[in-house]
Amino acid sequence: MIDWSLDCKYFHIVFTLPHALNPLIYVNNKLMYQILCRTATQLLSTICKKQFDCTPGMVLILHTWGQKMNLHTHVHIIMTAGGLSTDKTKWIDIDASHPAMQNDALADQFRTKFLRRLKSLVRSNKLIWPTADLLPTNHEALGLESFQKMVEFVDPAATKTPLSPGKSRRVLTTTESALFKKLGSRQWIANCQPTPPEYDGPERVINYLSNYVRGNVISDARIIDYDGEYVTIRYKDYKAGDVKTFKLERGEFVRRFAMHIQPRGSKRLRYAGLFTARGREACLALCSKLIAEEQLDKVATTATAKAPATSISEEQDPGSDDFEEPEVHRTGCYCRVCQGDLELLGRLKGTETKAMQSLSQNIVFRMLSFFTEVADVGYSQLLFQLRTAWLTPKFLPRPIRDLFIGRVRLTSIECGVLEAFVIEELHKRKHTSGIPPPVDERLPLTPELNHVA
Repeated sequence: MIDWSLDCKYFHIVFTLPHALNPLIYVNNKLMYQILCRTATQLLSTICKKQFDCTPGMVLILHTWGQKMNLHTHVHIIMTAGGLSTDKTKWIDIDASHPAMQNDALADQFRTKFLRRLKSLVRSNKLIWPTADLLPTNHEALGLESFQKMVEFVDPAATKTPLSPGKSRRVLTTTESALFKKLGSRQWIANCQPTPPEYDGPERVINYLSNYVRGNVISDARIIDYDGEYVTIRYKDYKAGDVKTFKLERGEFVRRFAMHIQPRGSKRLRYAGLFTARGREACLALCSKLIAEEQLDKVATTATAKAPATSISEEQDPGSDDFEEPEVHRTGCYCRVCQGDLELLGRLKGTETKAMQSLSQNIVFRMLSFFTEVADVGYSQLLFQLRTAWLTPKFLPRPIRDLFIGRVRLTSIECGVLEAFVIEELHKRKHTSGIPPPVDERLPLTPELNHVA
C-alpha cells in the first residue's frame, strides 16, 4: 500500500448502521455488508463528483463488532482529501468545511440511499426476514437493550407478499413497513474528520490505517481471566468514558466470536475510486505528478506573498526608538508561561481526555467541599500525589481517594493531563487560594485572640 499511496491529506469517515437493523444483519450478513460498503462508496463518489468535480481514492475497512463482542456494524473509510479532476488535468482539493462533508449531511444522505437500496432488496424477496428460530437467544449479542427489542419486527411465520404477475417488486408487509418507518425517522451516525496532523504523509497514513486493518473482535490483552466456565473481559464504556469488565459464559464467548467471522466471498478490506486495481498504477502516477506540481505552485505563491517590498530607505535603524524586534514564530511544543521547550511524550484520544476533564471537575468539587480533610496534605502535596495517583492512590485524601475506587490504573500521560485539568479548574473557579494550608502551618489559636476587652 505504501508504494501506491498518495502524498496528500486524508479524511477518516465512519458510517454506522443502527442496532435496529441487527436482526436483519444477523440473518443476511453477507448481503448487508455489501449494501453498506457499496452505499458508502457511491455516496462519497457522488458528492465528490457533483460538488468538487473530482474522483477521490478510498480504502474501506469493515468492522462488525463492539466492545462487548456484540454486533455493531460500521465501516471505516480513509479517503483522500482531494481527487483527480474529470478531465484528468489537475488535482482538486476537497474542503473539509464544505456543507456536503458535514456529519449531519452525510448521515442523512447515507440513510436515504441505504434504505432505498434495502427496501428494493426486500421487495424483490432477496433478503431473508428474521424469525425467532433464526436469532440468538441472548439479545445482548445483537447489541439490543431487551429481548422485546430483538423480536419487535420479527415475523413469526415469515410471510411474504407474492410478486405481482409481470412485476419484479412486491408490496411491503405491515411488519416490514413498520421497520422502515422507524429507521427513516431516526438520526443515523456518520463522522467525517481529517486524519491527525502527526499522520501526514503516505507512510504515516498507512500506519494510521493499519490500526483498523489489523484489529480483531477481541485482543489477548482484553481477556483478563478464564476460570474454566466464564471469561472475564475488559471493555471501554464510551458513554461513561471509563474502562469496565464483564463476564461471558465460554459457550457464549465462542458464539460471539464466530458471529464476526466474515462469510465466504466477503472482504473486510476494499478499495474504491483512484485505488481500484484496474489501471491503478498509471492513475496514481498521474495523480502524484499533479500533486507535486500543485505543491510547487503553492510554495511559489507563498514565497511571493511573503517577500519584503521595503527599500533601504524604509528600513528601520536598530538604534532608533521606533525599532521593533521581528516576531519569531516558534515551532514545536513550548510552555506558554516560561516559553521553555517541551518534549511531547504522547497524546490522549478525545474519550480519555473528556474522562480526565470530568474527573478533575469532581476532584475540585470535593476539594472545595471537604476543606478539612484535603487541607491535611496541603495543595502542593495533593497535586504531587495526583501525578502518582496510579501508583499510590491509598495516600490520597479520603474524599479524593473515593473517586479512584474501581478505576483502572492511570497512565503517566493521563496523570499529567489530570493534574493540568485540576490546576486549570481551580484557576477557573478562582478558589486556588481558598484551600486552607496544612494543619502544621496554621497559626495557633490563643486565648488572646478571643479575648473581649
